[in-house]
Amino acid sequence: MYNQTMFQAELLNSKTVGSIDRSRPLMLITGSFDLLHAGHMRMFVRAREEVDEQVTLLVVVLDDANIRERKGPDRPLQDLEERIFALRALRSIDYVMPWHSHWSGLRTFVSGLKPDYLVGVEGDSGLENKSRLIADAGGTFILLKRDPRFSTTALLEKIRNTSSDEEL
Repeated sequence: MYNQTMFQAELLNSKTVGSIDRSRPLMLITGSFDLLHAGHMRMFVRAREEVDEQVTLLVVVLDDANIRERKGPDRPLQDLEERIFALRALRSIDYVMPWHSHWSGLRTFVSGLKPDYLVGVEGDSGLENKSRLIADAGGTFILLKRDPRFSTTALLEKIRNTSSDEEL
């Protein structure tokens, strides 16, 4: 449907994840990335800036069922295909992989993949688990400060509470 050369990031799945270029340290970020906004984009850039070396960035995107389970029946706002499309267009990301299994299975995935870095954002649930998980896999946990100016939930609230004649 789209010319694949327009995308920056390579699309992976559970069978092709082993093809990741491991000549550089691997950094892993997981999440929903619903209604992709500047906060998400800044996070990818900031994560890379946290380390003093060139890294390969893999972003694992939770599928729609996982997001509904975690955030409620009115989410996601964008389906998985749309979210992956947006993420693949970003220069800061090397690989994007959809996650179709239950989100709890990411523990086994991280243990097997053994990334060098796992990134979390303050305020996210499960930070202690992520920190312990990456330590057990021999990697480093990177905790980024949440930028209060950016939040999908806050943006959605603002849209819902703004009448059509008001400015966002």
